[in-house]
Amino acid sequence: MLTPLLDHPPDNSDQYQHLAVLVLSKLPDLAARVEPVFRRAIELKPKSAVSWCGLGILFTNFLNRYEEAESAFRKAAELDPKSVVPWCGLGILFTNHLNRYGEAETAYRKAIELDPKSAVPWYGLGILLTDHLDRYQEAETAYRKAIEIDPKFASPWNGLGTLLMVHLNRYEKAETAYRRTIELDLKYADP
Repeated sequence: MLTPLLDHPPDNSDQYQHLAVLVLSKLPDLAARVEPVFRRAIELKPKSAVSWCGLGILFTNFLNRYEEAESAFRKAAELDPKSVVPWCGLGILFTNHLNRYGEAETAYRKAIELDPKSAVPWYGLGILLTDHLDRYQEAETAYRKAIEIDPKFASPWNGLGTLLMVHLNRYEKAETAYRRTIELDLKYADP
């Protein structure tokens, strides 16, 4: 049903963005066909930070084109300097794909500065501090801040559980965090 829309997409930037996001979420095998959709959305609305972020996510998560992803996220940050999304995108890109951990930390901290009440950058910072920088006390603070902001966001609970168990040897607290994770999202229950 979505494939014909890729062949004859609407001539509206917002509809292009929605189509691209829908295809990526439902049919990730068609990711390569989504790039022209984002490009057309940008052509129709060149100052759309949302479209640039979408392109960055496409390049990062689906097409493994990391330099282009960085450029897209930086363009989005330039167009919408108050948005945390491009900074989180850069944090993920630098952490998971480019091993540029100092820049990842800077990106997450910029996102936190822009919106200290957003749980996502706190969670990303927690992962970075735990998995790559071995700064466990700071990681615990980051995870707990994400949980304080959004107690129903399962991922920081899971990150906290892993940190407490693997790195801090606080097993009872880890079990509590893991149990909360599973209460919130059963996908974490599958070993």
